[in-house]
Amino acid sequence: MSLRNWMNRRSAAAPTTMPEAVDLFVEATMAAQAGDMQKAERLSRHAADGGLLPAMFAVGRFAEQRGDLTQALVWYRKAANAGFAAAMTNLGAILERQPHTIDEAEEWYRKAAAAHNSDAMYNLGALAERAGDVAEAIMWYQDAADAGDKDALARIDSLVKKPENIESAIAWYAKAAELGKSGAMANLGVLEQERGDVAAATQWFEQAANAGVVSAWNNLGNIALDCGDTRQALVWYLKAAEGGFAPARFKVGVLANEQGDVATAIRWLEADADAGNPDAMFNLGVLAEQDGREHDAIGWYRRAARAGQQQALDALRDLGVPGY
Repeated sequence: MSLRNWMNRRSAAAPTTMPEAVDLFVEATMAAQAGDMQKAERLSRHAADGGLLPAMFAVGRFAEQRGDLTQALVWYRKAANAGFAAAMTNLGAILERQPHTIDEAEEWYRKAAAAHNSDAMYNLGALAERAGDVAEAIMWYQDAADAGDKDALARIDSLVKKPENIESAIAWYAKAAELGKSGAMANLGVLEQERGDVAAATQWFEQAANAGVVSAWNNLGNIALDCGDTRQALVWYLKAAEGGFAPARFKVGVLANEQGDVATAIRWLEADADAGNPDAMFNLGVLAEQDGREHDAIGWYRRAARAGQQQALDALRDLGVPGY
C-alpha cells in the first residue's frame, strides 16, 4: 500500500503574462524529455513564478525528488491552495509520512478525491485499511478502481478474500448497489456466491447484467452450468459474448455444439480462434473432421498445434499428416 505521487526560457525573469508562463513550461517539458533536468527545473520555476499551476506542481516534484521536502511542501501548497488536485495528493502524501500531520494529509486527500483524483482515492482507501475500517477502505478503493486504477482492484480483491472481511464488504457493496453502482451489484453477486447463497448471487448478477455489466451474464451462465441447466447457461453465455465478454465465446461454441446448433458453435469458435484461442482452433478442427472436411480440419489443427495445443498435434499424427 505505497503512497501515490503524481509526476509526470528563454528569460531568467519571471514571465509577466500567462501565455509567457505557458511557453516557458512547454520549454521546460521539452528539456525534461531531453534529459536536461536542471534546465527543466529552472524553466519550471520561472513559469511557476508566473502563476502557472502545473509548473508549481513540477517545481514541487523536482524538490521532492532531490529530498528537499521543505521546498516540495511550499510549492505543493501553493498549487493545492489554488485548486490543483495532483498537488493536493502529493502534499497529502508528504504530510502522511510526517509525525502529527495525518489529519491534514487526509483532508488534502479528500479535497483531491472530490476533484476526481484517483490516487487520492487510493490513498484514502489505504488510510482506512490501516485503520481497520474495511467498508470505508473498499469504498475508496472502488472509487479509484472505477477511475481506472488497477492497483485499487487488487486491494479490493485482497480484502474481500479474507473471511473476516466478507460481512463488511457485503454491507458496503449493498449501500453502493442501492445508489445504482452496477459494479457493486456484480461484486455482491460474487461474494454471495462464495458464501454459497446461489439465489442471492443470481439476483445480484441479474441486476448487474441489466445495468450493463456484461461479465455478469457470464456469471449467470456459470451458475446455470453448475446447476446442470446447460440450455439456460447457453442463453446467458450468449448474452455475455454478444456484449463483448471474450471468455464467454468459447463456452457458447462448446454448448451450442452440444445442443446441436453447429452454425452458432462455428460462429463463436471462429471468433475465439481469430482472437488466438488454440482450444477454439482445435474444436473447429474436430467439427470440420466430423463433417468430412479433412482439409479444413488439418488447417485448424495446424493453427492450434502452432499455438501449442497438444490435442491438435495428436490429431495431426492420427491423420498421418507429414511432419507431425
